[in-house]
Amino acid sequence: MENVKIKVEIEAEGLEELKNLSQKLTEQAAEIADTIHKINSIQLELKLNQ
Repeated sequence: MENVKIKVEIEAEGLEELKNLSQKLTEQAAEIADTIHKINSIQLELKLNQ
């Protein structure tokens, strides 16, 4: 089975706003992941120091 690439362009009201919201969501998800990593690191440090 070979891969097939399809490019679809859609013009719809609110599409640009949806793209912006999607970008913001992606950025927030990255920030959340970073925060979780920092929290996990802190917990690891606390365990090591005990």
